[in-house]
Amino acid sequence: MACSNVFDAFKVATESLPDDLYRVATFDNVWLNLIKRGVYKKGTGLTQSVFTVGNSMPVDDEPSWSSITLANGSNSGACDPSFTDAYFGFDESTYAPERFGLRGPIVCKDDLYFDHNASQFLNSYMQELGKHAGKVISNRLEVLYRQFVPKYVALPAFTKTVQTGITGLSAATSQLTQQMLDRVAVNLIEDRATMPDSNGFVQTGPLGPIFSLYLGMEASQAILTNNSDLRQDIRDAMPSELMKRLGATTVIKNFRHIVNLTPPRFSHDGTDFVRVPTYANSSGTKGTVSDLNPNWVSTSTAPYEGAYVLNDQVFTEELIEPETNPGENVNFDPSSYFGEWKFVTGPDAHEGNTCSDPLHKRGRHFAEYMHAAKPGANLKAGAFIIFKRCPTTDFTAVTCS
Repeated sequence: MACSNVFDAFKVATESLPDDLYRVATFDNVWLNLIKRGVYKKGTGLTQSVFTVGNSMPVDDEPSWSSITLANGSNSGACDPSFTDAYFGFDESTYAPERFGLRGPIVCKDDLYFDHNASQFLNSYMQELGKHAGKVISNRLEVLYRQFVPKYVALPAFTKTVQTGITGLSAATSQLTQQMLDRVAVNLIEDRATMPDSNGFVQTGPLGPIFSLYLGMEASQAILTNNSDLRQDIRDAMPSELMKRLGATTVIKNFRHIVNLTPPRFSHDGTDFVRVPTYANSSGTKGTVSDLNPNWVSTSTAPYEGAYVLNDQVFTEELIEPETNPGENVNFDPSSYFGEWKFVTGPDAHEGNTCSDPLHKRGRHFAEYMHAAKPGANLKAGAFIIFKRCPTTDFTAVTCS
């Protein structure tokens, strides 16, 4: 087999070329800040258990209490009380590690000598690979979070559904409203999701707990416009430094809005919600470039959108620590399972191809990610809400003569 094709996305100086490279900005998100991290226990196999002790409370709020009687020969009197059983129980959840691998394109050492401004192109290339790996990781954290938390669909009934995925849910018929969020807030309080945290995802305000709502820009604006009289002054619930960096200063009743510039969007096939990819690839002058997917942008192909109530109590990401010295005289090269790119040269860079590269002139980047999602103490501390995207077709126009 021939060697893999060399990465053809650098410019060769056949004419006068500028030194400036323009970059397309990417959107940030909160997942890497929200999810707490731990370490997966070494030498314990592939299945772990988490035990959550259930509450023990009386199910009869007004039970009958018996009067105290004294012994009269036919009973033991005050020495013979009647007893009601108190109960105890727990829930067991299991979780397992998972992995994901990435690789970049083949780069030829000698080509780079002749390519125009190769070092600047390579720096941009490496930054884009880093953003790609970061987005893969944050996307997975988002999916795991959505699997754990209760789901809501914007329907007139607007009930809470506790299930792993979003399959079998009816299509939403309404935009997200403040009245629906009020119901979510009540459920969160009843599910004891009110513990404040250091990053400010949950805070205490004048109207009780303030939860973080991660939602799209249009959905946030619609709620704000429809409920401007309910907006609190930001001094009533001063955001943390993280919230300030995220621009999360709008608070309406029990929710602080964190704007998600690329919220998850869906279609519905009559039975299930189907995720519409946020980005789509196209061919550049050389190589491949990503931009927002037109199907994601359109309300006709992505008529539904999702919003999250964020809480760091939902789950913990346990990282797999690489083993470099597992035993005496057994040493491996240092490695990372957190999406760090490693440049590999020679035949190993071609994975499965019979490629002769004795001088290791060809190479590519590889990255590996390994972790396990450990369920948290309160899976009901967050929420995922799916609602209808209602396009604006009648804009207010200001005309002039």
